[in-house]
Amino acid sequence: MSTNSFDKDYFRESLCAGKFIKLSKAAKWAQYYFWKRYCNNNFLLGANILEVGCGMAFLCKQLQNRYSYYGIDISYYALNYSKIENKEFNLINASAGNLPFESNYFDAIVAFDVVEHLKDPRLFFSEANRVLRKDGLIIVSTPNTNSLGVKLKSNSISLIPCMY
Repeated sequence: MSTNSFDKDYFRESLCAGKFIKLSKAAKWAQYYFWKRYCNNNFLLGANILEVGCGMAFLCKQLQNRYSYYGIDISYYALNYSKIENKEFNLINASAGNLPFESNYFDAIVAFDVVEHLKDPRLFFSEANRVLRKDGLIIVSTPNTNSLGVKLKSNSISLIPCMY
């Protein structure tokens, strides 16, 4: 799948007002609120945090006042949408397998629901290791393909794998 595949249609589930979507937004808010609290308990004010596959920048909204946040995504659509609400943050169009940052720069890297889309996840982990400080932390999550959410979204375009 090309970067053009991550357009408005791909993100429509984040933008529409269907019943499942309302639950999904609440779940996203809870997930990102949890990570905000985690960061607040484990990182110093101003820590450099990279979100790979930032999409609509939900985490950015949670971390915006305490950290030096960077978000990357291959979707121009998602980045343009996110920049409207997050003008002061570093939102960059880039691939997970070629992170455009200097070595040993980040205190933490997060990648929520990203690695399952990658053609070669080893490239991402190699790059993450390069840009992460020696005492840094990487947080990765992947969806459970047997979950209720996947069953409810079984006809969704968002379940189509892509390749960065």
